[in-house]
Amino acid sequence: MIKDWKHTLHPVKAVVIEPISFFDHRVAAPTFYQKIREICAEKHIPFIVDESRTGVGITGKYWGHEHWYLENSPDIVIFGRATQVSGFYSKAQFRPK
Repeated sequence: MIKDWKHTLHPVKAVVIEPISFFDHRVAAPTFYQKIREICAEKHIPFIVDESRTGVGITGKYWGHEHWYLENSPDIVIFGRATQVSGFYSKAQFRPK
């Protein structure tokens, strides 16, 4: 999709991933997430992890994406329900000015 949409009016602007699928509670292997992270880094596309359901230790680690053993951490992590407060944190280049 990234390649096909690159030169259209609607190129991919970000990739948002949930550590555990909301609809059927599926989890992919860490290599799946590592590859998506690698592609996003190569293409300069923000890699966003939605930790609304998986943050604050619910998965056995503080953040669900820690189970992916990423060499390059997510650009933005959003959180909500599990933390009882909504927010996000990001790498410096993604912070609002």
